[in-house]
Amino acid sequence: MSRAPELILALLLAAALPSCRPVGVELDPHDSSQTEDSRPAVSGDLCQPELRLDDPNFVEGDAVQFSFGCGSGASRAAYTVQLEPLPDGAGFHQDSWEMSWNPDYSQGGRYDLLLSVQSVADPGAFPESAVATFWVADALGHPDNIPVDPLSYTEEMGLAVFHLFPSSTPSSSHVPAEIIVYGEAYQAEMKVRGAVSVYYPKQSYTLRFSDEDLDGDPWGMGNKDHLYVVTPFDDNSYVRQKLAYDLWQGMADHWQAERLVPRTFFGVVYLNGQYHGLYLMTDRPDDHFAQEMGLSSDGNLYKSVNHDANFYRTNASGGTKSTLHDGYEKKEGTPAEGEPDAYWDLDQLVAFSADSSDEEFVAAQDDWIRVDEFMDWFLFVHWSSSDDSAGKNAYLYNNPDAFEFRYCPWDFNHSFGQGWYTYRISSEAYSDYTWNNGIFKHHQRHPDTSVELWDRFHAMQNDGPLNEDWMVELMDAYYDQIHPAAERDWSHWGASFSSYWGSSNTNDYEQERAYLYQWLQERHLYMRQVHP
Repeated sequence: MSRAPELILALLLAAALPSCRPVGVELDPHDSSQTEDSRPAVSGDLCQPELRLDDPNFVEGDAVQFSFGCGSGASRAAYTVQLEPLPDGAGFHQDSWEMSWNPDYSQGGRYDLLLSVQSVADPGAFPESAVATFWVADALGHPDNIPVDPLSYTEEMGLAVFHLFPSSTPSSSHVPAEIIVYGEAYQAEMKVRGAVSVYYPKQSYTLRFSDEDLDGDPWGMGNKDHLYVVTPFDDNSYVRQKLAYDLWQGMADHWQAERLVPRTFFGVVYLNGQYHGLYLMTDRPDDHFAQEMGLSSDGNLYKSVNHDANFYRTNASGGTKSTLHDGYEKKEGTPAEGEPDAYWDLDQLVAFSADSSDEEFVAAQDDWIRVDEFMDWFLFVHWSSSDDSAGKNAYLYNNPDAFEFRYCPWDFNHSFGQGWYTYRISSEAYSDYTWNNGIFKHHQRHPDTSVELWDRFHAMQNDGPLNEDWMVELMDAYYDQIHPAAERDWSHWGASFSSYWGSSNTNDYEQERAYLYQWLQERHLYMRQVHP
């Protein structure tokens, strides 16, 4: 089990690629007598070995069995084979090309076995190869189970494992922690994060890497000084948050635009040596993140934390705000939070939106905001029915030296058919979000920008990311990757979920997964009806 198993797999494959030589006689599809085990070997033939394994996920104590065959239909008897490295206790049958193994309760992890195939008739030819990759998960709760070795137990059911060892019980303050990922130990810090999720039985965490940045190359993220470990305890479909961020990326791709998009990947957490479940790992929006997105690390970054962040002079209750930046926290930039004029540019933007007529706002908006992003922000939350993310639950970035406010999405437990407390949201729910976002009001009520707004909507709905098929394809890919891990997580946390959320959501994992697919289908039809 390596720190970068994909690299090892690539090296194995590169080393074992067959040399370029002509393919020999092929099977006659009309001759049923020419079977894989009866067809004679012909010098120069290729076996084209292939793995025969339907499900690569096992648990310690399971019987692990799989075999190989010749994809070309050639007889196995015409070749000698070798499978390595065989795990301790495993056997490989030369006649049937089958491996069998009963891993004990200390042998969990990822396994990459290389099958080398050598032609008997052409022993000087370069061997062909195939790789068998499979996972053996820790046998949770078994009386004979042995705790996993965090240095070698690098993946579970195809997902990276993060081994977290805090020096004391995690709280809202950082504590020293050893974090082991892909066999590398980092001396770091961690804390519990979230406003509401801090009270969940399965909490979210912030990881802060102090001595050495986390190597995020396995997930295409570069080195990370922070990483958020986001609980799915408020989403038993396990995919809403990732679907939202990937949808925003899809909208950017549709317009060939560069945008602020938190990058995400699924992972498994072991806390103090014990299984803690499936999580979504995400970027932490900060100065480092802005720089990775191609923007200045010196820009101002604001987070909207409640519905007072609405671009009006009145708050969510209708009263006069004490400051124009009510509802926001400043995360990066100078002056810093607590210093005079820390919100000077944001205050000016709120005043501009609040005090301008629709015509005045549209005439000057290019001097204040990235217009296409704010338009797509509305379309994004409108389609996904993300009521908590139309004003609050967002980041705004502005580089004062190149004044232009940008949008970054955040926190979508309220989206795609459920509310923030997991209650159900109808696929026919409709909001224009003008009550909690004054900029959305300007764009929808001005005749020119309204036309532009809905033209953008229809373009993305017809053959882009606001089409149901686009989202379903993403969902299918998610579940192909996480389904075994999600089943395992639900087995561990399902009773706690039902106890905590039962009055709002009675679905189990499989039911919620089906509900989300159904909601997307119904939402697509409804959106076409209300926005023909």
